[in-house]
Amino acid sequence: MGVSTYKKSIFYDEIIDKKNVENNINILKMIKDSTINKLSVYDCTLFLNFLIKNKKNKELKPEVKNVNKIKLASALYKESIAKILKNIISMETKYILYFFNKFSDLRDINSLEYLFVNIYNSHLHKLSLYHFVEIFYNLVILNCTFQKNKEKLNKFMEYIVLNTINENKNIKNYEKKIKNKINLQIQWDSKKPIHIKSFSKKPKEGITNRILKNKCISVNGYNYIIDENTKGRQKRDKEQQSIVTQNSNKINNMSDIIQPQFNISSLSNVMIYKLIYSLAKINMNTNSVKELFLLLIPYLRYRIQNKNYIYSRDRNDMLIKIIWSYAFLHIRDIHLFVDFSICIQRIIVDTKLEYLKIVKSIYENLLIFDELLLDMLDDRINEIEKNSPEEFSHPRKKQFKKKKKKIEITDDIKFKPKKGRK
Repeated sequence: MGVSTYKKSIFYDEIIDKKNVENNINILKMIKDSTINKLSVYDCTLFLNFLIKNKKNKELKPEVKNVNKIKLASALYKESIAKILKNIISMETKYILYFFNKFSDLRDINSLEYLFVNIYNSHLHKLSLYHFVEIFYNLVILNCTFQKNKEKLNKFMEYIVLNTINENKNIKNYEKKIKNKINLQIQWDSKKPIHIKSFSKKPKEGITNRILKNKCISVNGYNYIIDENTKGRQKRDKEQQSIVTQNSNKINNMSDIIQPQFNISSLSNVMIYKLIYSLAKINMNTNSVKELFLLLIPYLRYRIQNKNYIYSRDRNDMLIKIIWSYAFLHIRDIHLFVDFSICIQRIIVDTKLEYLKIVKSIYENLLIFDELLLDMLDDRINEIEKNSPEEFSHPRKKQFKKKKKKIEITDDIKFKPKKGRK
């Protein structure tokens, strides 16, 4: 946000004063002691942005850094922020959502809970799927459990999942748009090991040259041609989904509410990642989440193949966390995991060691023995550890604080498929 916007706040001149601009204590006192109770969007933005900026500024002197470590439990912080929150909840929905993200940056869970309850009670019908995902992702990443409002959080999640399922029933039609297909019927919860072999021309030296544009893979003895150059060969589906909707401002019976703003094709790859990862990580309502994840498979495969097996050019961790999410819920769809494998092979050189180990563990624990992928992972892991052995040989000097156990992607996936399925 530019200076011109900040200047619209009546507190601008006071906050940029030399004694205040890099001092969060003084900023909080300014809010608390002000006789002005009616704060504008610009006032709240100015205060919160400077609090966040000072908190994150690593270039400040040590003594100043200590001043800017915001103590969320302090009386000064609580009284000052309460004044801001009182004004925020009377604003338009778009501003409430904006400030929700600001409090996420501050990691202020109490304020997030206050805003969440307000959004839940008064603004659900005004939100798009994008907004739902952004809110839910921030809550999950910060491990917000909201003990006093746990039922509301659970219903909020249920609201997202059920409406997304109901509005995207025809997403299975993307199966027809997928170029590379494996006509092999293996139940996603089967306990049968899957063996994948890859055949191609003799590769040149080095990991980066092992993947060719076309290759043949063998899945449990059945051969299939895979064309990895799929970019631009599929047109984006622009057909709008038509569905009878039922509008309601209050949540009573979740299954009876279908809002028209839950079209999955409205989400970018980043937002699809946030949706999938947050729903898996919170580990609630697993049956309905599994139903949604299974529904998303054709669309997810279409998006992956249509981008030439590159899910994101900037953040490899997003793909790994999507893989983990499906593995965590024991959804072992062979078609999807073959596509995942090709994606990983394309980015393996640029992927961090911890993520390489996670992928290797997932494929082995899910009994998906993809020879080429596992060999490449082994080679790359050994290469990294050999080139930088000192990084992996020293114990951590400062031990982690013991906190309530939460689900992490580094946790082992314990695959317990249903019996009797083949």
